[in-house]
Amino acid sequence: MVGEMALLRKLRSRQLLGETRLETRPFEARSIKSAPKSIDQKETTTQNTDFLQTRTQIQRILFFFFWNLNFYDVEVLLVLLLGLSAPASSESIKMGRGGSDKVVLSFGDAVVRESDLKLLSGPHWLNDRIISFYFEYLHQKKFDSSTRVVFVSPEVSQFLKLVSNAEIPIFLEPLALEEGKDVILFAVNNSNNPDEPGGSHWSLLIYSSQSEEFYHLDSSSGLNSNAARQIACRLHSFLSKKMLDLGKAYGNLKITEVPVLQQSNGYDCGIHLIANAEHATRHFLVYGSSQGLDSLPEANVKKMRQEVKSLILEMAGLSDDR
Repeated sequence: MVGEMALLRKLRSRQLLGETRLETRPFEARSIKSAPKSIDQKETTTQNTDFLQTRTQIQRILFFFFWNLNFYDVEVLLVLLLGLSAPASSESIKMGRGGSDKVVLSFGDAVVRESDLKLLSGPHWLNDRIISFYFEYLHQKKFDSSTRVVFVSPEVSQFLKLVSNAEIPIFLEPLALEEGKDVILFAVNNSNNPDEPGGSHWSLLIYSSQSEEFYHLDSSSGLNSNAARQIACRLHSFLSKKMLDLGKAYGNLKITEVPVLQQSNGYDCGIHLIANAEHATRHFLVYGSSQGLDSLPEANVKKMRQEVKSLILEMAGLSDDR
């Protein structure tokens, strides 16, 4: 992220970004209402087109990295960094400016706020910040930050579904997925509308380099199949090109729907996702496929909310009575 911010400051100093105003939507800059005043009016149409394309790409990157911040944070940072302004909902303005939605824990690349913590008191659908935190926790604490396993955050997974093929390397290249990564895990969300963040279901997609196959673990079987396939197709295309460049053969796309414990309500899909991630990752690291994978005990899911909440509070040095 530091590299992207330095790039943005450099572009700003050269007046390549100019003064813009955006209508913010997830992963997409919606409108550009004014051109940079520093651009000579005699520049060619091609130069202006290149400018707009460059600026739009930078805006996409910017909003991707700000996905885990609330809207008031985004507004402040945009103004400070680029002179941009972003509208925020009345609720987010209230929570941001009033300071009521305070940061409870910052861990690695994950940030957990008070509003996120309340979701764990249930019955509530988990958001991307809780899932990002637990992915970070699993990678650092359960798998000792191993380079063999990659937990891809929900925002990156969502981005893979929504951007053009040309933009995918922007987010996958830094992960170096072709270099000795045995297992890659994705949090899958079934939202396909960039204008309306949210969606209605989470599931887990696992890629094993040993078998060169994708495995979809869905607690509401079939509901997220299309969304999982979208991500799998994007990653497979990216890896195929990488392997071709390295002179290595790469197989056809293969996706297996893995039978897993099914949720008994309409809000525990996120809990099932992180429980399956913790339960299955080591098996895939050792065996490279879902064959022989034990069923996730239902008791693990039932106690997961309280365990994650207690973990966050313990790591934050707070009491468990919140």
